[in-house]
Amino acid sequence: KIFAECLDQGQPRIVLDLCQVPLVDSQALELLLDIQDECQQRGGALKLAAVNPLCLEILEVTGVGNHFEIHPDASAAVGSFLG
Repeated sequence: KIFAECLDQGQPRIVLDLCQVPLVDSQALELLLDIQDECQQRGGALKLAAVNPLCLEILEVTGVGNHFEIHPDASAAVGSFLG
């Protein structure tokens, strides 16, 4: 629901902080790609932050990580929208 609200507010600029996410499965990867597609269609972007090593490896091995900017923390991800 929160993503739908963000998408409905014009040009969505979303940072997803994954510091509390231990693992991403195929359903999560598909959801990330769907949200990124929706953001890009509206001229925005979804950026990932604080991805743990296991999730990062999953993103890299599946190629899903190529569709996102990945930042070390949420502050860096938010800052990337400003510059």
